[in-house]
Amino acid sequence: MFPSALEAARQKSAGLLAVSVEPSAALDWLRIVGAAVGRATVLFVIFMAAWAALPAVWGWPSTTVMSGSMEPAIAIGDVVVAKPVDANALTQGRVILVDDPDHPGRLRLHRIASLEPDGSLRLKGDANAATDSSAVWPSAVHGVGYILVPKIGLPIVWIRTGEWVKLAAATGVLAGAAALMTLDRRLTRGRRRKDMRPARRRPR
Repeated sequence: MFPSALEAARQKSAGLLAVSVEPSAALDWLRIVGAAVGRATVLFVIFMAAWAALPAVWGWPSTTVMSGSMEPAIAIGDVVVAKPVDANALTQGRVILVDDPDHPGRLRLHRIASLEPDGSLRLKGDANAATDSSAVWPSAVHGVGYILVPKIGLPIVWIRTGEWVKLAAATGVLAGAAALMTLDRRLTRGRRRKDMRPARRRPR
């Protein structure tokens, strides 16, 4: 009876050990997955922001879309980077970035609806029923739409329109993603310490 009772006690002890180890392992996996999600989110935002900003190094202007006049192709919050071109490339149907003829100091991103006999350009927003009231001259064109970065400019839109709740929510999500990045820090530190330990020599 004694050996069997001892064996039963060992099995029970092993079962308790397994139960205590499994939740810890599952928690470690959750930390790893959470950290990966956080890194992916932060890196995605950084990549999109860089994709929208870097072309300025080569003199390519960009604009944040503030209205829905170009929907559905270009939505509010999208950032459009324009590529400078020659005047002969300004053909009907191209989306161009120009100085707004009706609001000095602003930019307008619309499509060329027609070329006027006097050499000016008549523009139209895709979502607008009629063409723009004022034509523009080729000299007012900054470039043609070349790169579209979706939604990365929404924080700018929210700041200008006073939508502080949306801005706070987006900031909270980004801060949460940054916090998730640190979840596996304890695990990685433990691995580094383990790798740095000198190997023990076995006695001969």
